Amino acid sequence: AGEAEFLQRQQVIVRVYIIEALELPSRDAGSLSDPYLKIKLGDQEISDQENKKENTVNPQFCTIYDIKASLPGDSELSIEVWDYDIVGSDELLGATKIDLENRHFSQKFRSFRNQMPIETRTLYKPTSKLSQGSIRLWVEIWPATDQKALKKKWQIAPKPQLEFEARLIIWECQEIPMVDIEGCSDIFFTCKIGDELERRTDVHYRSSNGRGSFNWRMIFPINLPMHPHYATIQVWDKDLFSGDDFIAETTIDFTREALIAFQNEVSVKILDPKKQKEDKFWINFTKKDIETGKEIKQGQVLVSFELLTKKDAELQPAGVGRGEPNQNPYLPPPVGRISFSLNPFKMLDQLLGPGAKRVICLICCCLLCVFFGYFVGPALIANLITCLLYTSPSPRDS
Repeated sequence: AGEAEFLQRQQVIVRVYIIEALELPSRDAGSLSDPYLKIKLGDQEISDQENKKENTVNPQFCTIYDIKASLPGDSELSIEVWDYDIVGSDELLGATKIDLENRHFSQKFRSFRNQMPIETRTLYKPTSKLSQGSIRLWVEIWPATDQKALKKKWQIAPKPQLEFEARLIIWECQEIPMVDIEGCSDIFFTCKIGDELERRTDVHYRSSNGRGSFNWRMIFPINLPMHPHYATIQVWDKDLFSGDDFIAETTIDFTREALIAFQNEVSVKILDPKKQKEDKFWINFTKKDIETGKEIKQGQVLVSFELLTKKDAELQPAGVGRGEPNQNPYLPPPVGRISFSLNPFKMLDQLLGPGAKRVICLICCCLLCVFFGYFVGPALIANLITCLLYTSPSPRDS
């Protein structure tokens, strides 16, 4: 009976589960691809352009397609990923082909019917033997008359995004370049995560040694997962009468922490890779050298970064900056900042950079020399001449 079943032509439903594609090529100028799926079997074609994924090379499809077929018969199932283009024709990114007859008439394949035999298949283009990324999927083949089996569909819809709160603390910095002409910088930091508005710290004015103290908390309400999982931090020099000067930037990649937080619905901290118990860590700033193209170190910043579930964020409230409630953790006032004084010399010492101090010292020395030469010089010269006249021997003495 089993062999007779294999020899008879059967009407079947081919059910294709597409989870995601990975590392697709980027085909759009200035952006990534806009991939969508095409499923082909014999003269049948499903084009799912309506559900294209915009600007990504790692699209999450999570879709299910049912196709009618007769086996034995047309059995080459083609799964294609295309790039949508507003102008011009859409472009094939890659495809994979599956022989349905080999699977349908395989006892091993049939043994997987009540499982999810997910496979990762490489995508190729007809014009190249190189990999064009991969696609994760699985295929089921059911008799068209088996309505009970056809009603059962695996749920592969992606887990809905969860609300989290990202908290970044800028503690201090060191070795930041001096960009003002007088040899100091007015340092502040900005940070951006996803589509959230940029956050910034207060300003550490007149740093003359590359150091700055902030103890400043930034709070970002975000949804996970998000792409990419990056926090971009920039360091700037504040200018009062012109545009602020960009110094350098760095990036915190929290992909691993976001995955753990999302999958387990827990709060996660980034720990110092050298001291795993420490939740403060130093990261380097870099800036590309225009002439050599190399990345040049531009100082360091000490930070803390954590992702909190919505519930934990409500149980552990914290204020922005050093505002109330100043807790979780408490942020002390910064040190080494300018302090007001009635002593004008002390205020000048705090406000002026090393370069300005050197210039003022040089000007004072020059003025002192001028003063000495103008007022004291003539008297000295007169005394010198008088001494020469009175000490020179007279003819009578000889």
